[in-house]
This record gives sequence, structure tokens and C-alpha cells, in this order.
Amino acid sequence: MVKPIEYTYDEKGNKVIKKVKINNTIYVCEPPGVVRVDNHPDIIQKILKLKFSEIPKGLVFLSIDRATIGTIVRESVEYIYGDLYLNIYNSRTLFSIVIPNTKYDLQEKPYSRKRYLEDLAKIAKILNIKYSINYDTTGYESDAITFLIPPQETVERSLMTLKELINAVKNLGIKVKGEKTAEIKNIIDAKLRPWATPQRIEPPRATVRVLKKRIDNYGEVIVDEIEINGKKYEGYYGNYTIPYEEIANLHLADIPGSLTEIYIENLESIIPILNKLWGGLFVYAVRNGIIVEYRLKYIVPSAAGPYTIDDHCSLIEGCIAPKLGFEPEDVGGECSCGFSIEISDYLCNVIEHVKAFAKAIHYCEEELERAIEEARTMFFKELKSWRKKVSSKTS
Repeated sequence: MVKPIEYTYDEKGNKVIKKVKINNTIYVCEPPGVVRVDNHPDIIQKILKLKFSEIPKGLVFLSIDRATIGTIVRESVEYIYGDLYLNIYNSRTLFSIVIPNTKYDLQEKPYSRKRYLEDLAKIAKILNIKYSINYDTTGYESDAITFLIPPQETVERSLMTLKELINAVKNLGIKVKGEKTAEIKNIIDAKLRPWATPQRIEPPRATVRVLKKRIDNYGEVIVDEIEINGKKYEGYYGNYTIPYEEIANLHLADIPGSLTEIYIENLESIIPILNKLWGGLFVYAVRNGIIVEYRLKYIVPSAAGPYTIDDHCSLIEGCIAPKLGFEPEDVGGECSCGFSIEISDYLCNVIEHVKAFAKAIHYCEEELERAIEEARTMFFKELKSWRKKVSSKTS
């Protein structure tokens, strides 16, 4: 039995419940009208035994804690992506999955948040559960889907429908994460061949002159201005940005200063496949080597998703880089992975390593998208088949 024992008024002057008594225990509504189940674990069993008619109008039992929701529904919520909200009213139960744009969950690749929400809606249709989707149009809020669970005699019986929904959503996550993406490593490892050195080019060697340099506070030489092939370039703490075509004949051994880095622009003109990669591949020339940074921010999720930046970087580090002569390199980016290769040659020859690297990453990413699509198709085929069997038994 739920009995309001104290009321207050909201900003609009409406009367709202401030305190309730449930089975002789008093609970404070914070905010008024809302009992936060996460703060009162002892209340869970009491709620489950309630009839919906016993819940006063204007009162809602709210949980946003994943573990608490799992306890209420008696089903693990692992492999469900986004923030979860469970609201139990006297006439309905609402379950929401919210993906904030402030988090790096389910970005664009390989399984976009829009596709995920569409799949959740498809699950709801198969299970005959009403839902509504809200897509963020501002870029600062959230994408969300809310499921309407109709009331039955008791809260506990009503939540059986929600348990069925959560179990299906969880199985979708298991399919796209565990059963398919795990196969990609073996596929890549089997098909990717070791680096084969192409025919080298011997262009006229670029002329390099240091025009300005200084010693920093740590005793290191910083080159502030250089001249390559008669053209002057100004650096920023030894960092330069130069188009590839202007330094293709630069020999990496001639790069002055151990801290000098040259970011190579316009590589897309000679490596078109760069435009097909999920992220941005940034290439830096240093003395006797190159550094490659693969940036995946806002593209591949760094927090939660069936496949994260850590997963992708681990795959590239373990399967692709070693066969092409690249070593892991710390580039200091939380949403990036870095690689380097020591080589003393003309840039036009060294760039062939980058071409092979980009081609291998592209192949890997195509395989991942194909695998996730296959997993989705398999999941919905199995769900529809199961639903059909259940319906035939109950009819």
C-alpha cells in the first residue's frame, strides 16, 4: 500500500507528493513526486508486489542505475549502450535508452547510433511494444528511444514484458560485438600479406638549408625556419606543414634537428583511399623515419559500443602494423592510435609504406562493417523465428 503523507507545491502551484509511506516505511520524494529507487534498495521488492492501482497519481518510481534496473527487471543490462531510465507510474511503465552527444558512445562507425536506435525500434515492433524515438537536431543533446510497457495486474507481471525487451536488446549487442567482430582478426591475419618492397625511385635530391634555429630550455635544438628546394618554410616549435608535392624528393636523412616534424599535406592526391577510411590518417616526416597518427574521434566510440577505438587500435597494432613494418608510437591522443617506421630514404619511396598501410586499414574496416551487417541480419532472423514460435504456442 502506498500512501501520500505530505504534499508540497511546484513552481506552477500544482500540489505534488513530498513524502509517501509504503508498508509502514516513509520515503522522501526527491524531487517532489519522484521516489528514487536507486537511493532505497529496500523498496524494490515492495514495488514489484504493488498493483498499479495502488500507486497514487502524480507519483513515479524512478531508477537510472544500471545495476538497480537489472535487479528490478531480473535481467542483466550488459551490452545495452547508452544511459538507462526506468519510470513506473500508476498507468504505465516507461523504459528509455538515451545516448548523449556529450559521450563518445556509438558514434558513426562501424555501428552508428542512428542505426542502433532503428534496430531497437525494429525489436519493439517484433515484440509488439509501443515506442517513440527522439533524434537530436542541435548536436548538444541526446538521441533517445522510449518504450511504453502497458500495465498488468502487478508491477512484477508488467515487467515481464520489459524483461523480454531487455533480453532481446542485449542479444543484439552480443551478436554485433562478440560473435562477429571477433572473427575479423583471423580474417585479416590470414589475408594480409607481408610488406613487399616496390621498385625504388632515385629522384634529384632535395636541397635543405636551416635558416633559423635556437636552443630551448632543455638544451634541444629547435629549427624555426628551413629552406627546401629553394622555398622557405616557417615552423612552430619545430613543427611544419608542407604539401607532399613540394617535398617528394626530400631524403629523410636530411631533415634537420631531431625534434623537427613535417606534417605532409595533400596525400589524398596520391593516396585516394585515404578518403575512404573511417578516420583521418596524418603522416609526419621526421629524421630517418615517419610517424602515422590515425584519428578516430567522433567516428568510432571511445566509451561504449560494440566496437571501440581501443578495439580498432588493438586490431591494427596486432594484425596490420607488424606485417607492414610499423611499430606502435605514443602520439598522446585519447582518440587516436599512432605508428612509426624507421627508414632512411626519399619521401616518394617511403610514402609507399603509407599507401600499403592505408589499403590494409580500409580492407579491415570494410570487413568489420560487413561482419556487423551479417550479425544484425542473423539476429533479426532468429528473433522473428522465436517470436513466431511463441505466438503459435499461445494462440
